[in-house]
Amino acid sequence: MGDEESLSGATATNTPSGPQTNDSQAAASTTSGEYTIGGYHEIASMMARWPVTAIFKRFGFLNYLNILYLQAELEMLEKGLLDKAQEDKASPDKWRRQYFKAFNYMFEGLTESDETDVGQWQLVLRIRDLLKEYNEAILSGSKIAQLQMPSKEELEHMQTWMMDDGNGMHTGLVSCDDGIWRHTPLTDMVALCAREYSDPISNWVYEKALGWYHKKIGYRFAKKGGPPGSSFASVSVYERQPVMRLVTLFAISVAALSPIVAIVVLNALHDSGVRLGLMALFTVVFCMLCSLFTGAKKTELLAASAAWVSSISMKSKSDS
Repeated sequence: MGDEESLSGATATNTPSGPQTNDSQAAASTTSGEYTIGGYHEIASMMARWPVTAIFKRFGFLNYLNILYLQAELEMLEKGLLDKAQEDKASPDKWRRQYFKAFNYMFEGLTESDETDVGQWQLVLRIRDLLKEYNEAILSGSKIAQLQMPSKEELEHMQTWMMDDGNGMHTGLVSCDDGIWRHTPLTDMVALCAREYSDPISNWVYEKALGWYHKKIGYRFAKKGGPPGSSFASVSVYERQPVMRLVTLFAISVAALSPIVAIVVLNALHDSGVRLGLMALFTVVFCMLCSLFTGAKKTELLAASAAWVSSISMKSKSDS
């Protein structure tokens, strides 16, 4: 297992996890034809190598339409079953009148005549099968609804890679699904391995800053996803660990300097009104930084801000 990486270039700033393939392995795979076959095989190879690119259509309309039709059919069958039960209970046939309280009579279809009555039981069996299908559709729909959407940048990078035929490795889909990744609304797409960020600043770095850096400078130095001529030659790869170190270093620097800056500025002022106003401003800035760099909850922010105000006010008073 290798460190997580970020992809740039044709699929900029994607962050897959799982086993990573080095250049020699990619060359061997290309030689064996794993990627050169193109089409679905090439897309599947991309998703297998970098799971963050496993983006599919949710088919929300069809899923909900299917549930609605199942619901309508069950509603109709339920009404039919209740009507049939009332009809049997009011029947002149002594056996059918017992169906509502004698299951074996209904199950065996007992009647006073020689004919077998299975009307009500047939409805029960139809409802049983349909109800199972309906419940499965509801549960699967709930699970699908909980899957995260890909970010706009992730989908755009996937689109760019799929349409990039500069290396002669265009995926070449020609069936009715060739426009799924280009024309489907973002809200109807799901990412099986969507990235989760612990704080907003990490999200911004990976989704925005890294892409900007790659376009301006990084493309000259980034590691390529495959050897020249392979499917992934246009993919640039960034190691996740160095990027996270820079984000962490910046967060620690801000955390260390913010109280010092606040104390120095407050000690330089003598007007109590101005000092209180700036103290409030510094507290708001501190809470915003905590939210950006840590993703802290509201209760944690309140506790941290209280400790912050207490510390800088006591330090300021003691220095005065």
